[in-house]
Amino acid sequence: MAVSELFVYGAALAVLFIALCALFPKWIAPYSATEMFTDSLLQPLA
Repeated sequence: MAVSELFVYGAALAVLFIALCALFPKWIAPYSATEMFTDSLLQPLA
């Protein structure tokens, strides 16, 4: 497999990921970008 083919596959995967983010945004980021859970933000990790 040539190096140029690896770049083509990498670019195709990047485009596919961007398309999936556009088509199914709730799968990638289920919460709003401005939503903050302040009650659990300062809690120590259990």
